[in-house]
Amino acid sequence: QPVSNLSRRTKAIWNILNQEKKRSNVIAWWPSSPVEPINGVMVSNHYQSVVAPLDEPWPMPDGTVHPGTLADQFAEARFHPQELMADAVQAFVPDAHKIDQDKDKRLVSVMKILAECTSVHSATTLAMDQGDWDLTAVYHDAIDHFCHGFMKFHPPRRKHIHEEDYELYKGVIDAAYCYHDMMLGGLLQKAGEDTTVIIVSDHGFHPDHNRPVEIPTQPAGPAIEHRDFGIFVAAGPGIKHDEIIHGASQLDVTPTILSLFDLPIGNDMDGRVLSEIYQQEKPISYINSWDEVAGDCAMYSAEEQSDPIASKEAIKQLIALGYIDEMGGDMQKNVTRMANELQFNLAMSYMDANIHTEAVPILENLYTENPDQHRYGIQLSLCYRALEDIPALEKLVERLHKRRITQSENAQEALKKFQAKENLPEDISDEKLREWISSLSDHNKKVWKRLKVESNIPVFDTEYLRGYVAAAKGKHEEALKHLLIAEKAQSIRPGLQIQIGETYLYLKQWENAERAFNRALKIESENPHAYLGLARVYLSRRRPKPAAQAAIKTISLIYEYPMAHFCLGRALIQMKRYQEAETAILIAIKQNPNFKQAHTRIALLYERQLMQADKAREHRAVAKLISKEQIRQNKNRNAFIKDQSKTVYHPHLSRRGSYLNKSNKCINIVTGLPRSGTSMMMQMLQKGGLTLLSDEQRQADENNPRGYYEYADVMRLHTDNSWIGEGIDRCLKVIAQLIQNLPDEYDYRIVFMQRDMDEVLASQSTMLGRLKSAQQSDDNNIRKAYNVQLNQLDRWISTKNNIEILYVDYSKAIENPRSTAEALNRFNNGKLDEQAMCIAVDPTLYRERADLQTSEDTSTD
Repeated sequence: QPVSNLSRRTKAIWNILNQEKKRSNVIAWWPSSPVEPINGVMVSNHYQSVVAPLDEPWPMPDGTVHPGTLADQFAEARFHPQELMADAVQAFVPDAHKIDQDKDKRLVSVMKILAECTSVHSATTLAMDQGDWDLTAVYHDAIDHFCHGFMKFHPPRRKHIHEEDYELYKGVIDAAYCYHDMMLGGLLQKAGEDTTVIIVSDHGFHPDHNRPVEIPTQPAGPAIEHRDFGIFVAAGPGIKHDEIIHGASQLDVTPTILSLFDLPIGNDMDGRVLSEIYQQEKPISYINSWDEVAGDCAMYSAEEQSDPIASKEAIKQLIALGYIDEMGGDMQKNVTRMANELQFNLAMSYMDANIHTEAVPILENLYTENPDQHRYGIQLSLCYRALEDIPALEKLVERLHKRRITQSENAQEALKKFQAKENLPEDISDEKLREWISSLSDHNKKVWKRLKVESNIPVFDTEYLRGYVAAAKGKHEEALKHLLIAEKAQSIRPGLQIQIGETYLYLKQWENAERAFNRALKIESENPHAYLGLARVYLSRRRPKPAAQAAIKTISLIYEYPMAHFCLGRALIQMKRYQEAETAILIAIKQNPNFKQAHTRIALLYERQLMQADKAREHRAVAKLISKEQIRQNKNRNAFIKDQSKTVYHPHLSRRGSYLNKSNKCINIVTGLPRSGTSMMMQMLQKGGLTLLSDEQRQADENNPRGYYEYADVMRLHTDNSWIGEGIDRCLKVIAQLIQNLPDEYDYRIVFMQRDMDEVLASQSTMLGRLKSAQQSDDNNIRKAYNVQLNQLDRWISTKNNIEILYVDYSKAIENPRSTAEALNRFNNGKLDEQAMCIAVDPTLYRERADLQTSEDTSTD
């Protein structure tokens, strides 16, 4: 099902502006069909699609233009390929007259793309002429289409590109960019100098030796032609001139546009305001979410149905671009294939989000059910690599290698039979081979191409992964052997050169490492990981200035890169620029609070150079906590893989959020999973002097000998939170799964109890046994559900500005109640009785320890 305006469940920028009484023009934005009834003009992304010859009716489907009264006017503004003049076509293909269009359809493609982008430009200028407007947003997809079709012919010519094709189509890409510059010039003139103009693209294209020779025969295969980096350019009143900004993301575009209109940013938006573009500091405000703001946003309701005609056209376009395969006749196979693709896309999304544990079971199942689909195995291997599950990776790599060898041998036999059947001579020139291929039917062309690809004996992937396995085992000499074999197979992979450089770093072969990283940069000149590798080499060789320059180059490409900031800090220390080094390492820690090396190094900096002993002790303490947590996580790494997710764990007594507005409407909350020590914490806070909001409906028993400290209304918090004001200046217990139902009108001071998951599950099991519950539970499923819930809660908390939180580890609180009481007192502004809180802790109630694995548990939940 294609994505449409009906698929979106959150407000777009024009919906937000609509309810702020601002007028927008939205032209050909993807996806914008069917159009929304916004204040202004919306023209859908199906508007420009050519669906008929010029001498036949060219109907424009309903839902293409809003307001509908302008539909005829916009329909007239469309441009058909057959309306193109010869000189316009020749600007792209000077020798167009030499092309036999019955055999070569590429000229038709050029004309179609050119006509469609002209239609988009025509619609944009027409919309701008309809009256005053606040935002005009236009999406040009022609550059993408031109590049997918013709970047292969862009100079310089490569060996596999036929010279005749090169001479015909080598100028298409340059002409496409020139034409877009001309259209942009017209829009700038029409908009006027008082308009802020932003140009963005989410990716580029490889124009050089990195252009792929073959496009993978799989859905979304053409994306291999993309470069990772796009662009962000802004100009207008109050915008800096000739400045470079770093670390911009497409997620930052909407917050930045909102700031242009002096509107608040949603805390649920993942991006940030690119405030560095402004000449003067711009105040930025925030709200919880624009989706919670009432008003006419002109969105379709979730119940409204998609337009089948528009869906069909969108599918046709994706098939034409090569992003999806055309459906065959076997419906069951089609359904299975599509289900597999959806699962694969989900796994890839998890991997992009660095949630590899969620991707593992999906990919394991896909590769088991489809052993010939090696892309599933390759991605699974990358998951195992990211999770450092080396035994699983090693087994998978060998299985992958055997399967690919078998497939290669079978394909070689099938290819011989196919070529013999189609009368292909064994010894044939390139020219004759081209003629033979062109004589095949479309189906047989695909068959031949697939067999040709599969018949190649695979070397690169498995040798590359074998090298990683050996390196993970500390066998760096062996790793290097595998990596150099992979290099002989495919030397132009920057990632391989970086891995070779990393291996040389481990072997302390600095010159070889430097050469490898430079080879990676020769292949891909803007590879941030290669620059970081060089920074590490220069640091090892005590060359701080080039190390700093390489680290800065890394940061300029990817700002959110803690190791790059850390390396910059180390270089600055070697250069004795200590204040700047402090800033760099603190940025690394801000981006990754659990960066042990950074905490340790800045502690030395504070101790030896900056003479700030208190800060040194603080960072050493954090580093020590991180070390213990890493030991705990490494011990359970394989369990985490099986559980499908890692729970976010915050160090004992760490605090988060310091932005309460100190209003009088503050509620104290104790939360955590059931059986994580929440009742013990309620006892401590009560003894310390806090007033509790609880009732006696649930009496003390052998599971909680000192009581539950619960309030019955909490159980209906997800359906009714109107009563929560009763908790102002008091403390109540809320299980973690219900925390997200707290209303935003109050401030919350939350104590979050954390406990080893094995202990939590064992304690819950023991409690169920005492209650003689018939409930039979699967600990693995419950563990996964709890982990997912806790991770979701952690992300939710990060968006809130009315929460201050203190994390308490249950076992550490039992071991050292004094430090826990001191932290609780500081958390409550020094108002609690620390001695009384210590007395409330009874170590004898802590039975279900992970190291004891007892069958009894009377720990307070």
